[in-house]
Amino acid sequence: MLQTDVKKIDFQWKNTLKSYCVNLDSELDCIIVFSTKDDRLADLLYTKILDAIIDRIHPKNAYKDFSGALENINGFLHSWKHEDGKIKGLSAAICIYNKKTFLFSTVWKASLLLHNTHKELIEITDKDDNPKDFSFISSGDIASGEVVMISTMRLLDVLSRDDIKDGLSSWNIIRSWDNIESILFHEYEGKNVALVSCKKEIEVPKSSKWDSEKLSYYFYRACDNAVIKKILSYVYHLKDKLIDQSQKVKQISLWVWLIVSTFLLYYIISGFFHIASLSSSTENYKQELLFAQGNIVTASENMNNEDVFSLNIDEAKEIITTLEAKELFLWDVKLLRDRISLLQQQFNGIQPFSVNDSNTIYNFESGQEDIVKVLSISNKIYVVHKDAITWPIFQWQEAKRVEFSDLWADDFFIDATVWWDNIIVTTKKGRVVNYAKNNFFSYADVLNQPKWENSPIISAYASNIYMLSDSQNQILAHKRQWVAYTQGVSYLRDEDSIDIWRILSLAIDWGIYILKLDGSIVKFFRSPEYRLESLLINKLPKNYNFDSIDSENLPSLRARTDLSYVYMLLDNKIFVFKPNTRNYRDVKSLNYLWQIEGKDIVIQDFYADNDGELFVASEQWVYKLEFDVNNDELLVR
Repeated sequence: MLQTDVKKIDFQWKNTLKSYCVNLDSELDCIIVFSTKDDRLADLLYTKILDAIIDRIHPKNAYKDFSGALENINGFLHSWKHEDGKIKGLSAAICIYNKKTFLFSTVWKASLLLHNTHKELIEITDKDDNPKDFSFISSGDIASGEVVMISTMRLLDVLSRDDIKDGLSSWNIIRSWDNIESILFHEYEGKNVALVSCKKEIEVPKSSKWDSEKLSYYFYRACDNAVIKKILSYVYHLKDKLIDQSQKVKQISLWVWLIVSTFLLYYIISGFFHIASLSSSTENYKQELLFAQGNIVTASENMNNEDVFSLNIDEAKEIITTLEAKELFLWDVKLLRDRISLLQQQFNGIQPFSVNDSNTIYNFESGQEDIVKVLSISNKIYVVHKDAITWPIFQWQEAKRVEFSDLWADDFFIDATVWWDNIIVTTKKGRVVNYAKNNFFSYADVLNQPKWENSPIISAYASNIYMLSDSQNQILAHKRQWVAYTQGVSYLRDEDSIDIWRILSLAIDWGIYILKLDGSIVKFFRSPEYRLESLLINKLPKNYNFDSIDSENLPSLRARTDLSYVYMLLDNKIFVFKPNTRNYRDVKSLNYLWQIEGKDIVIQDFYADNDGELFVASEQWVYKLEFDVNNDELLVR
């Protein structure tokens, strides 16, 4: 088994670094490290390599399995083309350690160095070759005490051998990495660099026989503690003092020596068996670690079988929790947890996005904000707050915040929609506010009814705005009439309204998608004939859960005539569904594709500008996310 250390050096360049070091089997290790300028490629290639390597290489056929995996990865790389027909700035190394044999293949500038037992530093990659894919496999044996150093750049182009060797002779890899980082910061102007060192661990003999080597090992371990050393120092000191003493004193000292010796013997034997017991226990827990790895392998091979997948993931998690409590194999446990997290994301179709400078476009400098809605008018993004509207939102440009000064002190905005060039807002007190493009707020009146419905939802289409009844199970349509709106017209039949019970959200693409309290979705048509269609939602993940929804952050649907997908904000995640047809009248089902979640933010609202671009608002920031859907697989760029 190899011991690995990873160092990532950040020069503030835009290239992404990825690394993965894991023990696949008792005598099989895998190391993956790469750098790329293409953010779209980074996560997808990382997942592709893991899928091709992890769980697919067997110790008995390591070379053959490794070769097949590289062909699979190359097929993916060849399909990833840009305008110049090349992959942007990719340097990568994939390595397999099988027993004593070290196999590796590299792309472009990635390089490997060997620090051998003679303390020589040898470059084991061809410095004149810059492969565009994983074309060749190199191999060699690693002896105990030798170190392999992997880098996403050619270190010897910048550093001397002495610079790199500093610290290696004393096995202080971290010291060597720190020395390399210090030199690079002063002498190197280039992209971010990933460094990985691999050294073979010196393990305790695993023989089941109590041979002299193992006995010696346990004996020295038992004696190697402060108590024994202190007692022995006193004994030797006392011995020197007693040499010149009388016979009586010597006899008394002999009895003292016998008593002390008995105590020491008992202490050593107890320590001996304690260490032997710990070693045996550690071996047992190592088997448990291998069982957990096996569970993860089985889970990855049964991604289409929910019961088998969940059972094996649960068993692996239980073992990992035990190992963490015992503080054993913590590095391997961390890698297994990362692998489980990745598998669960794939199984549930979760695509997390990281907040960075490229996708952050606006900061609400006033501090944390309660975001009500993100909208768009004439390709300008508007953000509706509880008492104001901020617009236009462009990347790192100043926007104006317009407050509604006539809003009652105990009232605030709760929902908003776009009607032509205006924004129509509902308030907690059941009032409707119109915001015109000249930055003018005004209350809107409703005709022939005493007051507006106390509706938490408002939507608009054509000349109507749509709201819920006070009971929140009926859709009421109001038609614009000059500066006011006509009396609400009930759209649903009474029996359908009773059956629906409560509406959580509406979305309109000529027909009206209705999200019900239990998480089911129906589609409603009023013309040319009345129709209420129950939609089948396929392939739903476990976290599509409406049992404990937050009344302050209810799920919200998004659909429009120009969108190919239906979107839903639920529990800080944006779910993406694909209708079974592009003909809005013939939609019978929605297929769950994927879900997008922020790693470190709470998503308060979002706007789907098109099928591939989302504007997402948190309490303080607005982000612009771009994504692709290929063969029903979604990838955030």
